[in-house]
Amino acid sequence: MHFLLILKMHVSRPTFVFLLIVSFFHSYTCFTQNKVTLDVNNISLTQWEVATIGFNTDNYSDRFVIAPSGSGLSPMYAAFFWFRGIDIYHENRVFAGYYFNDKLPFTGPIHHPVLHMEDEASFYATYNRSWLVTRAEIDAFKSNRGNAGYIIPEAILSWPGNGDTTIGVAERLAPYADANGDGRYEPLDGDYPIIRGDAAIYQMMNLNAETGDRYYKKMGLEIHTMIYAYADGPASLLGNTIFVHNTIINREGFDYLEFQPGLYIDFDLGHYNDDQTGCDSILNLSYVYNGDDYDGPDSLAYGNMIPSFGIQQLSHPMYACGFNSIDAYLFNGYWYEFQYFMQGFWPLHPANYYDTPFTYGGSGYNGVTPTKYLFSSPPDDPEGWSMETEGYPPSDRNSMSSSSIVPLANGDTLCTEFAMLFAPATIPNDRFHSVNKLFQYAAQLQAMYPALHNGEDCITYQKEPWQANAADGITFLPYPNPSENTIWLNTGPFHHTNLILELRDMTGKLVARSMFSDILENQVIAYNLPELSAGQYLLTGKVNGYYFSHLVQVK
Repeated sequence: MHFLLILKMHVSRPTFVFLLIVSFFHSYTCFTQNKVTLDVNNISLTQWEVATIGFNTDNYSDRFVIAPSGSGLSPMYAAFFWFRGIDIYHENRVFAGYYFNDKLPFTGPIHHPVLHMEDEASFYATYNRSWLVTRAEIDAFKSNRGNAGYIIPEAILSWPGNGDTTIGVAERLAPYADANGDGRYEPLDGDYPIIRGDAAIYQMMNLNAETGDRYYKKMGLEIHTMIYAYADGPASLLGNTIFVHNTIINREGFDYLEFQPGLYIDFDLGHYNDDQTGCDSILNLSYVYNGDDYDGPDSLAYGNMIPSFGIQQLSHPMYACGFNSIDAYLFNGYWYEFQYFMQGFWPLHPANYYDTPFTYGGSGYNGVTPTKYLFSSPPDDPEGWSMETEGYPPSDRNSMSSSSIVPLANGDTLCTEFAMLFAPATIPNDRFHSVNKLFQYAAQLQAMYPALHNGEDCITYQKEPWQANAADGITFLPYPNPSENTIWLNTGPFHHTNLILELRDMTGKLVARSMFSDILENQVIAYNLPELSAGQYLLTGKVNGYYFSHLVQVK
């Protein structure tokens, strides 16, 4: 099986398909999983299996990342999660997702290693799936729940907020808003999923199974993946972006001295065999572009309107990035080589895998200056280092992108996020124009990302946004409103906790942020407005897990 990964990277598509068909008779474990499609902007993604983006073992010849949406054209074949770590015993642990992992053992949250037959059937019936929820569905649920004729969407009803502790699953799983604060997800009581964006896909996987997979050594991690997008136009940044958020929980029982996430990316921009790839360390971007000014020929090709596509690390800097440019048999079938490639080393010498770093220039091997990023110059820079300047013939290209190395203690949670960016072509026969557009998109997203979610790294459980009791009518209601310089707020029943206030203009830009420590019950707080232009602003607050928001008018 390990040779098939290598051959996918280096042989023609027909040969790959033949080898894949042959492999089914030897080592393919079949299982059924639902598919869901995220399709609210210019990129459409149909998602099947955990540990991958856009790949399905049953439909290996099809493409599930489509851009522009509805075109039938695809800028990427698939991406696969890679994780590595060094535990407190200085043992290396790795999960390297690839085409032929049997995904079933990794499906769902961590659970008891041995389940009764009925429990096992129930577990996979619950978790061997994806959930697709839209912002419109959540808004409709909040407005119409309990009304005659309203039907709650299945994904909201079955949202996996609760875990079955009797089979070793954590009590709280997927993030949700808790209407009554009882700590249980009960949609009939008004609880609903918390998502990012205007639509989101949710999946759960674990790296706790004992398997014979050559590309895996048990890590004890639970990973919750939310893939989301914003409904924006085809000429906008957010309209050409899909985000992937991973919540990584260490349930192993020991600390990781170092931990690192990454991706193996099989790009295939349109026609699969005429691509080039590059890495931009400033933009934290691994990207693909066409190797000539016409993409094709085949039915998947973009022709003379050639886009560009990339994956950008957002939450953490990109640590290493590169294409396997030196050796078809670099990964000879065992888990330990992958971790060194993720750190910017060619894993060539078993006696010391750290003795051959990536180097600047040529193929990235056996040079003078160590680097973490292969082919790191823009392809239209004649003085830089790219596949263009090195004269690489266009071919079937893949890439690897890893992010920062961090410690991960037992019980800790690490949240990471990356984005898939599509830069549509606007000028015929000009592949570099779309590459430069991709760089512009990446620079814009890098600048706006910290404020996109109010600086919150993780998607977490929340109590339902608090509404003042009608008989109360004063708690956190701003007065006077309109106001010129000071707004007063009554804390109502909240006490011995912190209050965080944020003021934003109507574009969503943060204007001011304040924290009031250890507030008292029925305390009246003076919130001094910064110097502002007259108009409407949104005042939001967070207190003891509750949220509120009010429009304020500044005179």
